[in-house]
Amino acid sequence: MRKTHRILTASVTLAALAAATGPPRAQEPPAAQLTPATMKRAGKVDARYQFYNVEMLEVTGGRFWKPYKDIGSATGQSRAPAEGASVAPAGMDPGLYQYRPPKEVQDA
Repeated sequence: MRKTHRILTASVTLAALAAATGPPRAQEPPAAQLTPATMKRAGKVDARYQFYNVEMLEVTGGRFWKPYKDIGSATGQSRAPAEGASVAPAGMDPGLYQYRPPKEVQDA
């Protein structure tokens, strides 16, 4: 009985060790080192296209992110959103948005 108990204990211990260590893994290759200064240029972007972004709500008008300077204040709201309009996406603070009137895009 004692011999059976020892064999069973040893078997369970070996099984637990094998499960804990898992199968042998191949050594992972080292991460590639990138040095942008030494890379060949793929192309050039004209300076006119850099730093230019227009959000559609800036053109058409509507509720959009408040400027950082207005966050935490009630100023800057031209009018309330229309009845039934969503004030903010689910889970977002409605105080982070404000109504923006449409931009004048006609040539003067």
